[in-house]
Parts: sequence; structure tokens; C-alpha cells
Amino acid sequence: MGSFTNELRSRNLEIFRSQARREARQGVLIAFGAIVAATLGVCFYEQGQITLAGVISAQYDNPALWVLNFTAFVFPLWGQYASRNFMQHADAMVHYETEELR
Repeated sequence: MGSFTNELRSRNLEIFRSQARREARQGVLIAFGAIVAATLGVCFYEQGQITLAGVISAQYDNPALWVLNFTAFVFPLWGQYASRNFMQHADAMVHYETEELR
């Protein structure tokens, strides 16, 4: 492949990577926000007020919150998987188009 094609390919892959990182960060922030809101909601529902001891108790005693806590790890992994698939398809399209131009 030519120098221009390699440069274009590198630039496109870097754009896709930065988009994937941004999406993963947003997913993690949403997950953490949901965890905090759910924990505070459970604490207030069970105790009638929000205290540090109540927050710790809600996290320790509520299995639904354990599942919700796990989602913060799922978002980045899913983002990496999805972006890798997207990059492979985009790379194949660029390769196909450059072959067709030649």
C-alpha cells in the first residue's frame, strides 16, 4: 500500500479509537451515577435518611446493588469490543476502496 493509504488508515483508526474511549468513559460515568443514585435511594427508603452507615449497609445488604456495581466494569469492556469490531469493518472498507481505486 502507498504512503497516503497508510496515513489515511492510521488517521481513521485513531479517530475510531478516540471515539471508543469517549463512549467508554461516558458509559462508566453513567454507570457510577446510577450506582450512587440507587444506593442513596435504597438508603433513604430503608432508613428514612441518608447517612454513611446507611449507605454502607445498603451496599452490603442489597444483592441488586451488587449487580448494578458490576455494570461499571461491563461498559468499558463492551465499548472496547464494539469499537474493535467497528474498526475492523472500517479498515476493510478503506482497504476495499483503495484496491478499487488502483
